[in-house]
Amino acid sequence: MGAASAGAIESPEARSETRREDRAARSKFSWKLLLLAVAVGSVLEMAGPEWVRRFFEAVRFSGAAGISSVLAALMAAVVLHEAGHLLTALLLDFKVIGGCFGPVRVSRRGERWAWRFSAKSLFMASVSAIPRSCRGWRWRMLAVVVAGPLATLLTGLAAGCALLLRSQLGWTTNFLAALAQLSFFIFLLGLIPNRTNAPIRNDARLFCVIWRNSTDAAAIRAWHHTLQA
Repeated sequence: MGAASAGAIESPEARSETRREDRAARSKFSWKLLLLAVAVGSVLEMAGPEWVRRFFEAVRFSGAAGISSVLAALMAAVVLHEAGHLLTALLLDFKVIGGCFGPVRVSRRGERWAWRFSAKSLFMASVSAIPRSCRGWRWRMLAVVVAGPLATLLTGLAAGCALLLRSQLGWTTNFLAALAQLSFFIFLLGLIPNRTNAPIRNDARLFCVIWRNSTDAAAIRAWHHTLQA
């Protein structure tokens, strides 16, 4: 979820994505996260343990093979993160109502699915789902929110272990190293809540809202109850 969970829990009226000031604030926050990720990566590359430095040294961006393996790793990291949210939502009896991957958006209208292309969301991925009932609502919501970052962490650990077992350089090695790095950064940055008034809450902010059982959580639950009627 991240961007995923926003579609899952907030009413359209609560998300003013088209307001210019909101887009500017969101862009500013994204740049801060990017700079933080670069800073953390630089520190780990210079002063981290040997196995961490190996991950950074293994990634190559040169040539078609290097670029394609990094892009494939980025897609895999995003898809597996969202898959964590999606699978947990299905296991906990949520109804999937839409999602997006890059510019492709899909939404559920009754029993039919509608597809559309949106150039405004080239770098967004999300899964939108609502619980079919409010039984155990809070804990089910927390589980769905946590599932994405947990999937990202497990992906990074699995890619790192697989990388340590490889001794040859090549497309697969570069892919695994990039996947381990990207998963680490996505997980780390996902632990930082975005603004309280952000038009789209990330996983960390949404977790805080639901964990504290705040008035915002009550509003989200009321909206879900309305959709279930």
